[in-house]
Amino acid sequence: EKSSLMMAYTPPEKGTAMVLGEQSATVKMTVMHNQYETTSFVLSGEAYANDVLVEDLPDGTTDNVLNFGELNLEHDTGAKVVTFSLRNRTDDVVKYSWQADAQFTMSPAVGHIPPNSVAENI
Repeated sequence: EKSSLMMAYTPPEKGTAMVLGEQSATVKMTVMHNQYETTSFVLSGEAYANDVLVEDLPDGTTDNVLNFGELNLEHDTGAKVVTFSLRNRTDDVVKYSWQADAQFTMSPAVGHIPPNSVAENI
């Protein structure tokens, strides 16, 4: 008879934060009533977190695509503006810079985010 097992990896917590990096554990399986049937498995997993998160994106935004939507040139004047935030999750100041094609501008184009803080971008 065949049985399937499901195992899940949940990074351990230290206080209110997850422990980052690689963790491993050994699981030992024994067959009941057979002392010679023992198998060990090594399980490993790695937890990581991005230093800077992009947050507060507008609806319609997917991975690596910031959707500005439509701009009706007959009725709208100027530019279509989209705002979002950058969150620094580190204990260090993070410097960032944006490089975009001429029809797109980012403000501020260069900046610093203090430790554990949020900066708004347009």
